[in-house]
Amino acid sequence: MEQYYLSEKDRLGLKFSTGSAEEMEHLFGGSIPFLPEENIIKKGEGEINVELPILLRNQSQQYIHYLYNLILSREDHASAHAAASENQLMTIEREYLENLVSIIVNIIRYERRIGLINLFWLAFSKDFSNILNDYFSKRGVKNNLKYQMHPMMSGLFNSAMNISYQKVSQIEDRMVQFNLGINFNDNLIVSIINDQLPLTESEIRRINLQDILSEYNKRYSLTFKTFNEIYVILHKRIKKGLEERERPLIQLVKGHLKGIPENRLMEDASIIKMIFNRHVLEYLLLDYEDTGRKIFSNSAIINAAKSFENWSQLFNAFKDIMHGLQKTEIIKTIQKKIMLYPVESTKTKEDKLFSEGRLYRFTGATSVTNNARKVAILFADLRGFTKTSEKGYSEREITYQLYNVFDPITEITSKFGGRIDKFTGDGVMIIYGVPTPKETDSQNAIRTAILIQKRLDDLRKQGKTHYQMGISIHTGRAYIANFMIDEKKKDTTIIGRNVNIAGRLSAAKASVPIEKEGHEFDEMLNSLAYSLTDSREIENFKEYAYKKFSKKKMVGGVAVDENGSIYNTGIAVSKDVVDDMKNSITFEDSGSYSGTTLSYYDNVIGHKVVFEYVGDAIFKGVDKSMPIYSVIYQ
Repeated sequence: MEQYYLSEKDRLGLKFSTGSAEEMEHLFGGSIPFLPEENIIKKGEGEINVELPILLRNQSQQYIHYLYNLILSREDHASAHAAASENQLMTIEREYLENLVSIIVNIIRYERRIGLINLFWLAFSKDFSNILNDYFSKRGVKNNLKYQMHPMMSGLFNSAMNISYQKVSQIEDRMVQFNLGINFNDNLIVSIINDQLPLTESEIRRINLQDILSEYNKRYSLTFKTFNEIYVILHKRIKKGLEERERPLIQLVKGHLKGIPENRLMEDASIIKMIFNRHVLEYLLLDYEDTGRKIFSNSAIINAAKSFENWSQLFNAFKDIMHGLQKTEIIKTIQKKIMLYPVESTKTKEDKLFSEGRLYRFTGATSVTNNARKVAILFADLRGFTKTSEKGYSEREITYQLYNVFDPITEITSKFGGRIDKFTGDGVMIIYGVPTPKETDSQNAIRTAILIQKRLDDLRKQGKTHYQMGISIHTGRAYIANFMIDEKKKDTTIIGRNVNIAGRLSAAKASVPIEKEGHEFDEMLNSLAYSLTDSREIENFKEYAYKKFSKKKMVGGVAVDENGSIYNTGIAVSKDVVDDMKNSITFEDSGSYSGTTLSYYDNVIGHKVVFEYVGDAIFKGVDKSMPIYSVIYQ
């Protein structure tokens, strides 16, 4: 099955590209450049919030203005004005460069192989191209000068990267290589800076090749006329091949352009994608009898070839334009997922996003991202595994028993946006909110737990396992840590007090406590309650007494005894999970006392989900008890 880097929705809007992983690797030379929160890019859901300093934006505006005036004065042969513009530009350029270097150095220092430097250049180039195009939309501004400005722009930005690498290396010799990783692919950044179009065009749909491939633009060595002559020949050749059902061509299209339906092959949009597909293009250019004869007999192409050393250089110049369009299209598609701040926002909103770990701040003086954020932590542990391993089963038999149980968990976890942090032999730790926090993280953890228990129940009915499982969920603030395993690999995990609490919650006793009779207690409770006069006092007293002195019974496989110990062969969650879910779900409160039995219907998994309070757990080293709920699904 073909793997895609972009979401299905985003791929539908592509004109020149397919968005496949194979195409991305070819265009960007090797491994796909990585980014933080790639799931947003791949799934097409949500946005990546980025804050760029206002100073940087102001410097971009000044730089564009003075660079334009410098080139304009040179074109008009106004030497005195050109000299003045050049002096002003040098001052602005120096300050601009210093600010860029400061920001990039800070990013590399905080980079832990998650793609922060790639995200910065995507966000910065989006902002820069918007500013540039706003400037050239003004009346009287000469549009052709935009492409003459690019050599100086790319020179400045390449200098910023080179100086930044040098400065970081001066701080610590191997910091660049270690923080970025030896597999770091900088071709995305190289493309943004040197391919011109990512900087000069704000939207792919507004690209006008006739303006770009002009005599004023030295970045691309083919004129529009020559490019168009070759393009038309290829277009007609493909159309002819499709009409004649040319087998090798059809096979190439089916093998490398699987997104094009059979009944739409003849459409112009489909033929454009075929021309831009490298496999189809190579096939056409090697077809001397048809494509070759038409190209080598075209007078306009023959004249253009005279400025190249050989025909291969001309074809490479043609491919350079095509690759530039493809890479720019992918870059612009990714940039649509980036929300730039400040954009009609208040500082309060930005601070809130940052505190939640949902904003990247490229300011040069602060942490780029807040790795401390709210997460939902799920632990799932098999009950009876130790006893089973002592019954004489071979290691191979035990391993395959574990495969039966844990293999389905991977798919369930992925379905709800979770991330498996680690397997612990007879258990698994799953986290929600890393790398992208969502309002529904706690709810998705609940969904995962329910489907895991359902799957395990099915396995028991099929005789494929005899295990039971205790699942615990806790929501709280934790710190995301990226540990370097070696020069290539890293391991992302979470650490902190709430992770420890989640672990304590999962380390529950498996045996069932004895349910105690409570008729006498109930009678005493009612007698004391109704001796009060105020109805609110009665309710508060009964709620307190119920929680403080509740009967210890097993509910959905979960109970808490009088010592605060948890018994769990079901789904046990902390009150923090319930409180977090109240932000996005309206619960029905059906308990005898407020907050003891809560429920809602989950349309995603098709179950009524009930949370029933079972008691307060006490953990050694934790300063207060923790209310525990059992989750029952109907």
